[in-house]
Amino acid sequence: MKIAVIYYTLTGSTGYVADIIARETGADKIRINTKKKLPDNFFKYLKGGFQSFFKVKPELEELEKDFSVNNYDLLFIGTPVWADKYTPAIGSFITEHNFNNKKVVLFACGRDVESTDKALSSLRKDIKNVIVTGEKAFVEPIKGKNETRRTAEGWSRELVKNLQ
Repeated sequence: MKIAVIYYTLTGSTGYVADIIARETGADKIRINTKKKLPDNFFKYLKGGFQSFFKVKPELEELEKDFSVNNYDLLFIGTPVWADKYTPAIGSFITEHNFNNKKVVLFACGRDVESTDKALSSLRKDIKNVIVTGEKAFVEPIKGKNETRRTAEGWSRELVKNLQ
């Protein structure tokens, strides 16, 4: 089974979880980046929250030239949570790609369970032409690195095993 972990990260939390999932499942790791970067100071949170709240769709940097969601059997899609929503970069990604009923697993990294669950619910509703086979909320994954690692390893391993 060919697997990809597709994610956006700003401060590293979602990247940390994506690394664990990719390592545990043997997945290709595909980081999404926006062409226009957020400020490298406190205002990144204000601007990011504003963009998220108003569902701004930023232009993305090109992915690897041979990337296609069609090259994969399973896609993990990960996002930080901003203003109780998934990030604008993930919004752009899911809008720009036709998933052709791909199996997708969603994960989000946020400050608390409620906001992270809201973001996952919204992402599940907005992503089209997919079969969502799992989802997971990670609360402050960097603060609890060891627990996050154990949880992400076990969860991703079990999901892939059950889908094979």
